[in-house]
Amino acid sequence: MVSSIAGASSPTPSQAKETGQELGRDSFLRLLLTQLQSQDPTSPQSSEAFVAQLAQFTTVELMERQSGHLEALLVAEAAGNQLQVASLVGKDVSFAADVITTTSAGEQRELHIDLPAPAESVIVTVKDDQGQVVRTMTLGPRSAGQSAFSFDGMNNNGEPLPPGDYHFSVVATGSGKPIDATILQRGAVDGVSFIDGIAQLLVEGRKVGLPDVIEISRPAPSDG
Repeated sequence: MVSSIAGASSPTPSQAKETGQELGRDSFLRLLLTQLQSQDPTSPQSSEAFVAQLAQFTTVELMERQSGHLEALLVAEAAGNQLQVASLVGKDVSFAADVITTTSAGEQRELHIDLPAPAESVIVTVKDDQGQVVRTMTLGPRSAGQSAFSFDGMNNNGEPLPPGDYHFSVVATGSGKPIDATILQRGAVDGVSFIDGIAQLLVEGRKVGLPDVIEISRPAPSDG
């Protein structure tokens, strides 16, 4: 007596599913044909089981096609997003930044404060990479919206600060209540990098994540 496929070394479709093995369309069809050839002629497989396996084969084929279509859609969407982000090259952006990196002693920077409401008092504190306060700037009252201020690269004693990373924080109050304030930097987008599919803007040598971008604008025309 010839043994059925259940006794053979190859798994049935249901066994392949239970063991977590991947079963593609071609593998499924070969397995089904092998089962038909190997079944006992005196005790053939029931028609119900055969129809169930055919339905299983159709399901596998449909899932394979849908997977291919979905992958193509995802690739097209990713390509579209990359082109859209690449169009930012050459634009000016404002982005939230509480860390400023200087490359020379006493390097000056123009920064901006974004206020949702008018503030009667705005104080900016600068700390070095060791957490030590190196500069405190009292900016006085500020209107709602974005306003510029200059960091001259000096410490509280008027000495140039060495190159490095400096951490900025701002405390703003209005009508005796604290106001949420954000320190912004502005710069031109020089390029775009993609790391694990995540886009980052290259702004004057710094990588800026898209969620940190507050405003995008055209560069100001040159006087020439």
